[in-house]
Amino acid sequence: MLQVKIVPVTAFAQNCSILWDSESKEAVLIDAGGDAAVLKKEVEALGLTVKAL
Repeated sequence: MLQVKIVPVTAFAQNCSILWDSESKEAVLIDAGGDAAVLKKEVEALGLTVKAL
């Protein structure tokens, strides 16, 4: 099943979307323009493997 999480990034709270397959745990990040550390923490917390940006 496809899952999605919206993560606010940068001082302007712009949105990055993390989309992933709940079975394979493979993910893509959409509009990941800032706060790499925040996004990495979210991806690790969800146990995902990023396949594309």
